[in-house]
Amino acid sequence: MGEIDHLKNQKRTPRLLVVGDIAVDWILRVSSLELRIADLSFERADVITERLGGGGLVFAVAAHQAGFETTLVAAVGRDAGGATARQYLAERGVHAILTEVSDASTAKSLIIRDEVHDVKAMVSHRGANVHLSPNSIPDGIVGSADLLYVSGYALLDAPQADAALHAMEVAKAAGVPIVLDVVPHRTFTDTLSDQYRAGLSFASGIILELGTARRLLGDMQMSEADVRESLLKRFTAIILHPDNDSEVVATRSGFGRSETGYRHALQKTGYLDGRHARTLYQLASSGGGILPRISG
Repeated sequence: MGEIDHLKNQKRTPRLLVVGDIAVDWILRVSSLELRIADLSFERADVITERLGGGGLVFAVAAHQAGFETTLVAAVGRDAGGATARQYLAERGVHAILTEVSDASTAKSLIIRDEVHDVKAMVSHRGANVHLSPNSIPDGIVGSADLLYVSGYALLDAPQADAALHAMEVAKAAGVPIVLDVVPHRTFTDTLSDQYRAGLSFASGIILELGTARRLLGDMQMSEADVRESLLKRFTAIILHPDNDSEVVATRSGFGRSETGYRHALQKTGYLDGRHARTLYQLASSGGGILPRISG
């Protein structure tokens, strides 16, 4: 490629395709998770907050804000939650390819958060998300992307897991780098499903917590340096969190550590997604080990 063509490609906005969940979240703020149900039977005007969530939606919005031309592929119910999500994404500049599922509702989560101790309990119904099918993701959209981001939740249940794996297979064949955000972390306390193992084998980049990485590698005593070294034998780039306060970005050409700026539970939802999106945008724009090319 000539120098002029290279410069033209570097100036083009990188295209990101996101496969993940959409949900309606209800957040209940409490003083302690040790409260009895009876203790919750009081009224306070600001105690319950409703917002849109889901790993796919939150990351897609963060990625657009970071500078990507972003497309989200997901499934919603034929209901108010689905309509609200579609409008929300459009207002934030995210192109959405949403499958409407007539016999399942848009996903819902009840989150009980103790903000003083920065802990939470959550009950989720994944609803329409799990009904995303492989034919819901156009191969052309996958092949023309510069980067495919897959939320690990999308690998938990079929047919959504089949859809995510199909997108990863098409991306790999087209030379499109794939980043897997390894969630939920409890997945790695049990035997991994065949779908999740396949997703890991397709990924060229990975986002995960240090404890999750140690469980994935089968050694809870492994040092952070050894974790990085072991992961980089399998992936070309990693974003690793020893804790919420720090982020390690490593490629086969080196690594760096930075503070996330995370300070309080009020920041938690979507905060690290924004960090990840900005980091991936920098890598995508520079070709720094995770994005070998930006197609014309």
